[in-house]
Amino acid sequence: MKDKNLITVPAGFALVSDMQFMDEHPEFTKVSFPVLDGDVVNERMWVRITEGDRYNGSGIIDNEPAYAEYVKYEDTVEYATEGDSVTPVFKRKIASCEGGAL
Repeated sequence: MKDKNLITVPAGFALVSDMQFMDEHPEFTKVSFPVLDGDVVNERMWVRITEGDRYNGSGIIDNEPAYAEYVKYEDTVEYATEGDSVTPVFKRKIASCEGGAL
């Protein structure tokens, strides 16, 4: 683990505290970012929704990535829910925090 403020959870597992936070703060969603780093296959990060809803849309990453090195804090990303999952998955980076659309 790269940071003490991270936890690992099994695939498909959702923390009750995350669901409660999203209910209290509908402007946020938790998005899964694919990662290939040893045993880590996904990193879930908070995204501030700018368009859409909790399941499909776009928003600004509100965490410092620990494993998903292709995105950064405050990058704008697109996400969507796939199949029966309730956790949206990263689709593409729309704009870089360093300025401008991609």
